[in-house]
Amino acid sequence: MAPHGQPRGLSRHHEILSSSTEAYGRITKARNYWKCPSVQQYFLLNQDQPLVEIQTGQADGKMLVEWITGREALCPFESLGISVPMTDIYERVSF
Repeated sequence: MAPHGQPRGLSRHHEILSSSTEAYGRITKARNYWKCPSVQQYFLLNQDQPLVEIQTGQADGKMLVEWITGREALCPFESLGISVPMTDIYERVSF
């Protein structure tokens, strides 16, 4: 982290959410990451179900939020230039 709690040099970041860390990751940490001008996307992966939240910064300063759900879905990580099947993301996870 850079001074004042801001991440340094990031263009994308991901978090694995659990019930005990979800509010902190979704609100406090996300707010800090979005203060960093180089952040393009923030990925939140749920550990209790096949669910990925993708937050993408827009040119007008707003944020687009997408939810990718289900094991059969394809998860588009646009800032990485790839799409990953949810079956690969959650390959060793049992719900």
